[in-house]
Formats: sequence, C-alpha cells, structure tokens
Amino acid sequence: MLTPADTQKLLFSVLTHEQRADFENDREVDFALSVKGVAMKAGDVEREYRFRVNGFYQKGSVAAAAGRMAAAGVNGRIVIDCSHDNSFKDYRNQERVWDNVIEQVCAGSPVLAGLMLESNIREGKQKLGDDPAKLEYGVSITDGCIGWEDTERMIRGAHAALASIRTGV
Repeated sequence: MLTPADTQKLLFSVLTHEQRADFENDREVDFALSVKGVAMKAGDVEREYRFRVNGFYQKGSVAAAAGRMAAAGVNGRIVIDCSHDNSFKDYRNQERVWDNVIEQVCAGSPVLAGLMLESNIREGKQKLGDDPAKLEYGVSITDGCIGWEDTERMIRGAHAALASIRTGV
C-alpha cells in the first residue's frame, strides 16, 4: 500500500516544475503522461502508452483517519501537523493546511482536536554551522518556521472563524 508520502514522491517524479508549482498552489493537477517503449505483457510489441492523471489532495483524509480509528476501537480526536509532509516540507505552505483544517472544523468536523505549526520569532531556517555567533536570533536551526506575524494573523483568523460558528454570526 502506498503511503501519502510515497504517492506524493511518485507524482512529483513525473511533474514538470510548473505542474508541481500548480499542484502545490491549487492542491490538484490534471495532465497526460506518455510512456514509450513499453510492452504491457510478455510477447507484446513495445509501443507508446498514454495515461491521464488527476492528482489532488483529499479533504476527506481526516474523516478516513477517524473512521479507521473507530474501526480499531480507538476513541479519540486528531491533531493535524500543518508542517512536514502536510506542507510538502515547505514552511510557507503551512497556512494552506491551517486554512483547510479550519474550514473542516467550521463545516462541523467533530474529530479535530487541534493544529500544530512550526513557528518562531522570524521565518525560515538556518544551519547551525561552526560559529554560533553567526546565528540569526529568532530563526530556527531545525525545521523551517513561519514567523511571529504570520502565526499571530493565522491564530486570530482561526479564532474569528471559530467564534462566528459558535455565535452564528
């Protein structure tokens, strides 16, 4: 069975740079793929095959995870990590994940318990290097992080969205 990371790696291996950027921005991509010199079964003549590919992120994956938990007898809620694989390991994509999860909560998803962000005083990531005096204050040395301003704006936006569903405004 392919994991989400396996699927993403497979998809990215056949996308152009422009298609990958479109996929990361739009969360879906549609394209044709040609494979030349392939025999589908032993004894076949090698020829070109064309495949139609539609890659997309599924908002339903949270519901699927909750269903698998219930089937396994696990009673719990889910915390979503907005970084790492969910953001294509690009800290700048965390807001898309955050917004998607907030939309799911506003739509009534009962299984979401929280969100995690990679956040620091300043955005980005830096290498530790040999001289700690060269480190920039407030920039992560482990994972890439969004900065404080983006973090505050996202949290305040989520608060407003969640408050509006509670009050019906």
